[in-house]
Amino acid sequence: MTKAFALSSFVVRPSSDYLMPNEKPAPANVLSETDNYVIYTAEEFDGETTYHVELDKVTLHFFKEEFEEFLRLVKAVRLS
Repeated sequence: MTKAFALSSFVVRPSSDYLMPNEKPAPANVLSETDNYVIYTAEEFDGETTYHVELDKVTLHFFKEEFEEFLRLVKAVRLS
C-alpha cells in the first residue's frame, strides 16, 4: 500500500512505491499550481532535489538537469 500526504488539493506520493516503517515521505515544496495541475520539488533522502509535474492522473518526475531541459522545451512552444 502506498502512503501519501496531502499537498493543497493534490496527493503527493513518495518517489518509491513503498517506505520502510520508520521512513516518512520526502517534504515537498510547491513551485506553482493551478486548479488542475501542480509543479513541486521534493528533497530525496540522499539529498538530491527532484522535480515533479502533476497533470491530472499523470506525474512526470525529473532530476534537475532533466527539469531544466523540460522547461526549455515548454518555453519554446508557440501557440498558433
